[in-house]
Amino acid sequence: MKHREEEFCLLTAALGDPCEAARRAGYKDPDGVWPELIVRPDVAEEIGRASRSARRILEDAARTSLLRMIAADHTDAYRLLYLDSVGSELLSEMNLSGVSEIKRTDKGVEIKFFDRLKLFSAVAASGSGAAEGTEGGLIEAIRLSAKALSESRGGDTDAV
Repeated sequence: MKHREEEFCLLTAALGDPCEAARRAGYKDPDGVWPELIVRPDVAEEIGRASRSARRILEDAARTSLLRMIAADHTDAYRLLYLDSVGSELLSEMNLSGVSEIKRTDKGVEIKFFDRLKLFSAVAASGSGAAEGTEGGLIEAIRLSAKALSESRGGDTDAV
């Protein structure tokens, strides 16, 4: 398979649009070439492989985001309650990954946090359909949560 064909496969998996993938891969006639490429067995197989890989990457990113929300330290959110004004520079330095909503009302600032048990359940559920070669399930969710917590505190992640 040629380099441009491999690029077409990766772009088709990422974009879900074979015509746009052909255009971005540099084909001069994307409308004419993508139907020919997509029916070839080697191209179809490569698109499938790339799609599975992309799905695993997205699932891992989603799981990592959930774990960061679980392990979030709420100190910065509580600081917001006592500050008179907050600039964009200060906000950009704050860790608010565990915060689901912030509202300023006539009574003051209202902060809502993500429900950690629900997040943990989502991580555990995502592990039940884990890719081959991973433990999956509750034990894996606990291990990943411990790793995320250790990383957020600047600890050694190899011990987890």
